[in-house]
Amino acid sequence: MNAVDPSGGFYGSAVETGNGISDDGMVTFGGVRISAADAAHFVMMHRSVVMKEVGADRTELAQQHLEKIRFARQMLIDLGDLQEWADTGKSFRDRCPVTPEMVAFLENEVNCSVDANVNRIVFYGSAVPELPESVRNYYGLYLDEDGNWIKYTDRAMEFDFWYEDGNNQYEMHRITIIDHTDIGELKAQLNNYIDQLNDSNNLFMTKFKNVINNMNTALEGANNLADKTHDMRKNLASRW
Repeated sequence: MNAVDPSGGFYGSAVETGNGISDDGMVTFGGVRISAADAAHFVMMHRSVVMKEVGADRTELAQQHLEKIRFARQMLIDLGDLQEWADTGKSFRDRCPVTPEMVAFLENEVNCSVDANVNRIVFYGSAVPELPESVRNYYGLYLDEDGNWIKYTDRAMEFDFWYEDGNNQYEMHRITIIDHTDIGELKAQLNNYIDQLNDSNNLFMTKFKNVINNMNTALEGANNLADKTHDMRKNLASRW
């Protein structure tokens, strides 16, 4: 029997034949003399534990991957809402407010070239419900439970929110904006990004299933070996 090294994993011990293997069939495992069957059982249990740890890591990666897909899909919806905001014609120069997080995601994850800048927006209050929820929440343009716009919130005042007398227009400053003419191209690139994520996710899940199957096989093998060893000892004891 050759030495088996679990590489410092759960048990962190090598299985060594040592002297006397041919005489008593025992091996050294973690400095303790045990039977070869017990050592094999420990090694297979070690493998199942390692596979379980790998499975946990893969699960976390899968969750992160799905979160990216979810965020990208929501952003696609948000860009559509921004187009509707611009189509109302109730925003000065059709400026579309976005959040810094949206810009960072488009640039760093989707690899888009986003022509964003910081400027003021002037808009009619009736257009506020058309904005994406993420944008409204970031700039303090909240809606009540009936969908009515709540004006003069503390968060909105941080962006110098004020009312232009006489024409029902409102103004805010230091707003991250994009031009409505860029939305179509951003949506196209975002759609391609989502397709790539879906393709890679399918491949990832296939590999993940293989990890789970290998883990189950290792655990089943360890359990079967333990059961067979137990049955063998029981039979020997009954015949003694």
